Amino acid sequence: MRNLSAVLVAVTATAVLPAGLASANLITNGSFEQDAVGSTTITGFAQQSNIDAVIVTPAVSDGSQALQLSAATTSSSRGRYGSFVNDFGSGVGVDSTLLTIGQEYRITGDIQQISTEGNSYINVNQEVNGPGGRSFPAIAVVEGEAGVIKSLDETFVYNGGRLRLALQLDGFGGGTGTVTPVARFDNFTLTVVPEPASLALVGAGGLALLGRRRSA
Repeated sequence: MRNLSAVLVAVTATAVLPAGLASANLITNGSFEQDAVGSTTITGFAQQSNIDAVIVTPAVSDGSQALQLSAATTSSSRGRYGSFVNDFGSGVGVDSTLLTIGQEYRITGDIQQISTEGNSYINVNQEVNGPGGRSFPAIAVVEGEAGVIKSLDETFVYNGGRLRLALQLDGFGGGTGTVTPVARFDNFTLTVVPEPASLALVGAGGLALLGRRRSA
């Protein structure tokens, strides 16, 4: 009886949420499951610079795969060696028509740096048009750490500009031969944060359905 009530409440909660407030992930291929291991073209993400970028197994935190960035770097070279960008404003990974100006969203994801060389980052930026022109201030920046899974979890209000999720690996030579920085990324989500009024509707709908069940 209790189990049936729980199911009915869950169904009611889904039914009373206003359109656009479902908790579906808006990021295309956020867990990197859509491409075969060994792929260098990643569905939903645009490659920004020359790097060995492949989907690998095992996953960092979700599914069976993850995105790996790696690049051999000589001691005489330095600088950015790779970046994959999910630029929501251009429709690469998220159709911008799915986003609502003034709506609060939550973005999450995980990063694990495999090597001790180089620096890996998750960068989330949102475009702002001001007196000085366009800028992309950071909503959140998470830096990878060798052997540790670190997580991005940030909420923000969408302002209508481009929203960028950049997965980056920077490397530079250590002065003695070649180094190979490696980092892996996984489990990225972008979901709507329900407003308090919507949550109240969910609660009221569940209580009403339970009341009907008890009186039946």
